Amino acid sequence: CGFPDSLLVAASSACPVRFGSEVAGFFAALLQPAFADDTSTSTPLGVSAIGDSAVSEAKRCAELLRLRLAHTAELLWYYLARVPGEAGGQCPPGFLESCAELAYFVPPPSTGARPCIQHFLGECLALSPPLPGA
Repeated sequence: CGFPDSLLVAASSACPVRFGSEVAGFFAALLQPAFADDTSTSTPLGVSAIGDSAVSEAKRCAELLRLRLAHTAELLWYYLARVPGEAGGQCPPGFLESCAELAYFVPPPSTGARPCIQHFLGECLALSPPLPGA
């Protein structure tokens, strides 16, 4: 499915600040962070077989999305790295938390002329207030 690619292209053609936080939050939520460390095959408190099936299907779909996003990781992190620099001095609410969750599932690539993670962190650190006494 080319949905993640299409969403990134559409969002990046608009103002990144306007959609960047939402894109990060959307993908982070779809990746089901609540299930990330849950290796059990059953739902909590012995929920029915239908519940077990729903949890298994949610995990399967999250993994398929993770694999798809891994193929577009460079575009994803390049897009997200632009958000802090265009945010007018502060990151949108929830943006860094969503990016942290995304990075757990889809790490920024470490190759290229300027690795995405360095660019992303540089943009975020530029927004940090100076340390006292500096």
